[in-house]
Amino acid sequence: MLVVCETCPAIEQLAARDELIESLQGENAALRAKVAALAEIAFPHSERKDRAPGDDDLAGGDEVPGDDEPAGDAGEPARTGGVEGGADESFVPRRGQRRGAPGHGRRRYDDLSIKTVVHELGDDQRCCPRCKMPYEGIEGAEVSTQIEWRVEVYRIEHHRKRYARRCRCEAAPAVIVAPVPAKVIPKGLLTAEAIARALVDKFLLARPANKIVIALSFEGLDLAPGTLVGVFSKVAGLLAPLHEALFVHARQAGSWNCDETSWACFTDPDNTTGRRRRWWCWVARAHDVTVFRLVPSRAAKVLETLLGANDEAVSGIVCSDMYGVYPTLDQVRFVNAYCWAHVRRHIMRAAASMAALRTWADAWLELISTMYAAWHARRDGVDDGSRLKEVVATMRARLTEQLATPELAAPAAKVLAMMDSHWAGLVVFVTHLEIAPDNNAAEQVLRPEVLGRKNYGGSGMPWAADLAASAFSVFATIAQWRLNPLSYCSDYLSACASSGGRAPAELGPFLPWSASTENLERWRSPP
Repeated sequence: MLVVCETCPAIEQLAARDELIESLQGENAALRAKVAALAEIAFPHSERKDRAPGDDDLAGGDEVPGDDEPAGDAGEPARTGGVEGGADESFVPRRGQRRGAPGHGRRRYDDLSIKTVVHELGDDQRCCPRCKMPYEGIEGAEVSTQIEWRVEVYRIEHHRKRYARRCRCEAAPAVIVAPVPAKVIPKGLLTAEAIARALVDKFLLARPANKIVIALSFEGLDLAPGTLVGVFSKVAGLLAPLHEALFVHARQAGSWNCDETSWACFTDPDNTTGRRRRWWCWVARAHDVTVFRLVPSRAAKVLETLLGANDEAVSGIVCSDMYGVYPTLDQVRFVNAYCWAHVRRHIMRAAASMAALRTWADAWLELISTMYAAWHARRDGVDDGSRLKEVVATMRARLTEQLATPELAAPAAKVLAMMDSHWAGLVVFVTHLEIAPDNNAAEQVLRPEVLGRKNYGGSGMPWAADLAASAFSVFATIAQWRLNPLSYCSDYLSACASSGGRAPAELGPFLPWSASTENLERWRSPP
């Protein structure tokens, strides 16, 4: 019998190898969890084919196509398809209207103008096929409807009449001419409505400028790209005063939904490398106004400028996604309200990184869904809020209990610690009826900006970034008032033309909260 000593070098090498294998296995598991979490960020559950049934209902269909994944109203508990546990590859997510949702009925188009086309039968068709006796016409007709979509580009020739002097008064001019028509841009080619359509195409529909030029060429207008850029550069100065007026009103609100997403400026004077510089698109949405700011910074000073925090008279509730700059606001004048949809997203990412956390995640997601249902009941007047307080108290008790559990996996412990440190902001909506439990209002309003960033990359110059911020603010605000952007912008630019190519001295008539009822009604209709 061969007896091997326990201190033999071979045994020591095997033991060291076993320790190394165990260490590598632990490192591999941690890296797999990190890859799963990053995959959930890069490819959200709403975009993957391996999501489980029910996951597409969680965000309420309010997904923003961008790297800043939005949140939606919580629905049923999620059943996450984790990396380690495998998912149902045969599942196909539902599309279209959700089962049980109220329908909108058949659409009517009575507000459109009508072009009548009469269809008749030929003489050989409106007679009896046997005896050839002609049919007799009767009153009425079978009516069916089609919709024609036609874009017309045409020139407007202004013929200014001239008049010769017939008297001999030398002080009077010999010839007088009708005045030059008012133009948004002196000696410019485009009318106010044409410029308004270009602004809507670019900043509301996220259409690149070169695509606008190509689309116009299909209609017979060969417009130089430089001409359109020159128009935008002139309009930037016309929208700036209106943009500032929106800021003044926004700072008087008592609550805001704030968020930020990446942007780019391709030609920044402060950028000496010649490459595009990363900027940030900030938004603050109040109940009746939305304002944007495009700046090359994500620091707290931008948020202070956005909300006017330097003014001691400004105070209120700031709803956000728990980004670190928001707690830097003056906590005496500002209250931070945080987003439960982001918490929910972190829970789902933790479950995606480790299959063992699915039961834990499902329990939390179900409780969050119950909390949303209680909040909806209070908002709709079905409950006085007592049920919501009970659910939130249950959530706090569960959080405290699980924080004291030492064997909880690291991804779950990290989420729980985040919830605990932000708990005061997560429950602000319980005592403030005007606050929602999530920051969806800000994330949803960033849709055109995220699409614009993807379609045309950002802004070419700092003045273009200022124009984009102004246009984003104007379009988002008039959308809150359910106004037609073409009608509103056409009227505003016509007023600029009447002011000699400058912004109107009095902006009150163009601010929705101070505009006349007649103007609001006109702006709700097509131009």
